[in-house]
Amino acid sequence: MFQFSLAALHKVRTREEEKKQKEFAHIANALQEESERKKGYEQDIINSLETLGKEYHNQHYDPSTALLFYQYGVGRKIAVRQQEMKIEQINEALEIKRKEMLQAHIKRKVLDNFRDRKEEQFNKEQERIEEKEISDIVSCRYAMQKNEKKEG
Repeated sequence: MFQFSLAALHKVRTREEEKKQKEFAHIANALQEESERKKGYEQDIINSLETLGKEYHNQHYDPSTALLFYQYGVGRKIAVRQQEMKIEQINEALEIKRKEMLQAHIKRKVLDNFRDRKEEQFNKEQERIEEKEISDIVSCRYAMQKNEKKEG
């Protein structure tokens, strides 16, 4: 039915596909973490601007405080840009892994289809052999009954 070498190859390809899926999931998790970190940086920028606005309206405005908030905002904007670059790199790696995973899946499915076809051919061959045996048995039985009627 399914030859030993092909069964081993099927196991190897299944393991390869599972490995690619795990790698893909790991990269997708990294993308999610980096996206959340970027959102956190952006929220920090918004919060610092709100705090600065409150300070300005409360008459506790100090130029050194404003400079500090400005520098903090600039630093956070740089961090956001760096996160965007990391996210872009992760997206590229994710796309590469997606293609590899798809190729591994296709390789495994080809073997699955081949195995299914071989199994179907084997079953048809078995049915043909069984039908031939049954017809032989019936014809022998018929011949025996015919001989019994001649003798009797």
